[in-house]
Amino acid sequence: MQDLHLVSVPKSNRKAALKFVVLIGVVSFFADFTYEGARSVTGPFMAVLGANGTIVGIVAGLCLRTRATTVPHSPSSLYRP
Repeated sequence: MQDLHLVSVPKSNRKAALKFVVLIGVVSFFADFTYEGARSVTGPFMAVLGANGTIVGIVAGLCLRTRATTVPHSPSSLYRP
């Protein structure tokens, strides 16, 4: 059996893998940037639509509660209907 540390990987493959990882990082950065930016304007946007503080609080609370309950607590819950 060949030791994995002794296997040489072509330089072009390493370069492609590094490009892919960096690209995924950049995409993740911009996705997070957009998400956080949208969250910060939700309240003022609802105020422009005419919602008062109570409505904004209720909607924000429901959204947070819904997000918190959709996150699986264990990997096995991903496969439950």
